[in-house]
Amino acid sequence: MRINQGKRSLLIAVAAIAGLTNTSAEAGIAATDILVFQQGDAANPAVAASTPLYIQDLNPALTAQTTPVQSFNMSTQSSPLFTSNEGSDGSLTLSNNGAVVSFSGWTSAAGGTTAENTVLGRGAGTLDKNGAYTQPTSYSGTTGNQTRSAFSPDGVNYYFGDKAGMYYNGGSSILTNSINTRSIKGFGSNTYVLTAASSAVPFLQTVSPATPSSGPVTLTGLPGLSFNNNVVDFALLSSGNNGVGVPDTLYVTDNTGILKYSFNGTTWTAQSKDTAPGTKLSGITAVPDGIGADLYVTSNPTTGGSVLEKLTDSAAFNATIADSAASVLYTAPTGDLLRGVSTAPIPEPTMLGLISVGAMGLLARRRRTV
Repeated sequence: MRINQGKRSLLIAVAAIAGLTNTSAEAGIAATDILVFQQGDAANPAVAASTPLYIQDLNPALTAQTTPVQSFNMSTQSSPLFTSNEGSDGSLTLSNNGAVVSFSGWTSAAGGTTAENTVLGRGAGTLDKNGAYTQPTSYSGTTGNQTRSAFSPDGVNYYFGDKAGMYYNGGSSILTNSINTRSIKGFGSNTYVLTAASSAVPFLQTVSPATPSSGPVTLTGLPGLSFNNNVVDFALLSSGNNGVGVPDTLYVTDNTGILKYSFNGTTWTAQSKDTAPGTKLSGITAVPDGIGADLYVTSNPTTGGSVLEKLTDSAAFNATIADSAASVLYTAPTGDLLRGVSTAPIPEPTMLGLISVGAMGLLARRRRTV
């Protein structure tokens, strides 16, 4: 079951009633928090070789944070993952059931000055709402290429995005028809892949089969979209105007800013772009906010430090992007880089059903005592 953003907002509210959005480490990750992929730490700035990989837990209601709510070091686990300083690495993806965020990294440190992209062992990492880490699977890449993303619609089988193309978990061969893959995400029953290409290939495509398998994949470009060799990440939303759960709003980061597209039931149309956040954007996630959406993007400018920014697009899904001025929520330590960004994992739907029943009962008891 896909936790779309509308349902997610309701479930977050129910979880809050039940007291599950406490941001202390003991209570896990708050359902309202934002997670960010960070390359490096204060003692180990991002470099090409064996950079520590962190997932930072941030409060979206606070500006100018320099210390995360919580910091999860993925390079000190029993099955460590490392990263590098590549600009296209580090996608963060929420699973279809909302239970975990997934990301990819290198499964062994090359050490010294050896470039991490020569390490062939690559894997998926996940974090759940309790901050528990797992490394569910791995694959073998090719030297000189970066691992960029990991996505699983079923929690068992994974697609990997790699500079060489797409991989299936446990595999060592590039899946047929895939090239230069960046982020892979799910929406509804579909899996989407972002592909950077200089010609012919639409930058966003649906993947068939949606659930990974070891065979060839069929990639179908979204109607109306062209190629873009500079895309880095994307976010999809559904306004409901084209059917419940049908994605009709698309935000994309590339080296020109944030691009917006809308779907009218037949084709996707560009709704301009916002260049104010700069030209070094990386990850993006979007959360509905009334008519428009709150956008969380990571930026890595040449000077001033890497930041997580929040902007609000106040325009309707099919109108020109109308972003507010960016608010800086978090600044990484000097020399570190921020990449993928995601909303937090939430309890499983079945658990939330039990929470909902308990919360409604609590509310009823409160009403009777008024």
